[in-house]
Amino acid sequence: MSNINNNMQTQTSNSLHNAIMEAGSKVQAVKIILTGIDNDIYSTVDACPNACEMWKAIERLKQGESINVQHLETNLFWEFGKFTSLDGESLESYYSR
Repeated sequence: MSNINNNMQTQTSNSLHNAIMEAGSKVQAVKIILTGIDNDIYSTVDACPNACEMWKAIERLKQGESINVQHLETNLFWEFGKFTSLDGESLESYYSR
């Protein structure tokens, strides 16, 4: 009987150890992920109830970033056009623009 109890304790101990190690790995993975994302993304993801909603929220954030980049590029192109002279344009007309 003592041998059976000892064997069960060993199995329980091993199972507990494995569960702790697995949980520790998951915690470490979460820490690594969280250190690599912005606070805006973290806040959005933290509010999601499941992985599917997290994925959709991140896609929306990334889509917004690409729109902002396009807007920035358009503004820079417009500003560049204001500071370049046109063919045949006089210095006076360039300066008055």
